[in-house]
Amino acid sequence: MSIATERDTLIQSILQLESTLVRERCAVQPPPLLDIDVTMLQLKALLIIASAAGTVDPGGLRVSDLARWLDVTAATASTLLDRLVDRGLIERREDPNDRRQHRCQASPTGRELVRKFFEGTQAQTRELLATLSDEELHTVLEAVKILVQAAGRAQASATAGGLRQARG
Repeated sequence: MSIATERDTLIQSILQLESTLVRERCAVQPPPLLDIDVTMLQLKALLIIASAAGTVDPGGLRVSDLARWLDVTAATASTLLDRLVDRGLIERREDPNDRRQHRCQASPTGRELVRKFFEGTQAQTRELLATLSDEELHTVLEAVKILVQAAGRAQASATAGGLRQARG
């Protein structure tokens, strides 16, 4: 087996195990996103906007950038943001450097919803981790550290290449 094929096989195996883990966890306890009263697209937008806080531009994410991240038209992203603004989850402002552009940030209510979402996910993970031995916990800790480092490298690469290149 070639190195590339072995690598692809390893990645596919990890992804399959991840799917199995999610299914098993959902069978025991519903995912926290079921407690959130927003559509999946609204949740995606809110998570993208909240995650971009301070990393893309201190003024917030441009509507056009959000559209690219979600792979929707600017009009669809704008309508989506209108709904999130109406619900008090997003704040949208005119870009002071370009009056044709608008920037959006998660509102305090939106940040609280994101916090609750991740808090629910962490509670599920905490319950699962509590079933592991100390040795298994150390192994998981090292694996998660490696994933965090990889995510940091990916973010640095995406930031260096700009939002447009990171998306596609």
